[in-house]
Amino acid sequence: MAEPTFDETIAAMTGPANQRLGVLGAALSGTGVEVIAAFKDLQATLSALPGVGAAAASDIERTRNEDSTPLEYRRRLERERRSVAETMIPKLNGAAHATIARIQAGLEEGLLPKPAKDSTTRLLVRQELQAAMAAHPGTTLDQVRNVIGQNALWDGELVSSDYGRAILGKDLPAIRADAIAKWTSRADGTERMQSSRKALQVLRKTNPAGAVAAMEAAARMHLSRVE
Repeated sequence: MAEPTFDETIAAMTGPANQRLGVLGAALSGTGVEVIAAFKDLQATLSALPGVGAAAASDIERTRNEDSTPLEYRRRLERERRSVAETMIPKLNGAAHATIARIQAGLEEGLLPKPAKDSTTRLLVRQELQAAMAAHPGTTLDQVRNVIGQNALWDGELVSSDYGRAILGKDLPAIRADAIAKWTSRADGTERMQSSRKALQVLRKTNPAGAVAAMEAAARMHLSRVE
């Protein structure tokens, strides 16, 4: 069996990554414009990543073939072009991972319940929440952990309002994580909450971080042609 060509090897690296990104993109419908915008940023970054290595390799090859210019000059241009590529590749990698974090954060925010819009209802919800918490012994953190995930309006006050920030302080991130875990395993909620829940599951299955690694590997493989 013949060895795969260079182009076939690159396609084997990037093809599955692009397929996974396509699955993730399709799952983001209904999750909000911020999430979709972040996904488009991710696509753009990953589309550019292999090209950094490919463009650098082409420039280096062209420089090497310019016999009309002094050898030392050509070597200096080659070093400069390689240095630019080797700087850009990790930068794009970092930008892609940061964008994945934005997508996940947006989906988690969409998954979490929101407080009631009516101020009177919110007051009643807080009274109910305080009574529910008082039924459990321990610290405020212990009390909140005993009630989180039981009632969407309670959770909205705890994780998505100034009220929650005021009573939880530095413990708010831990309670948000608890709420995300509980709402991930539920089946109810608004349309956006349900869309975000499904998209989070797809995000975990498609592993976009693996797609980033594949695109970076492709960029470096392109650059290796002119080592």
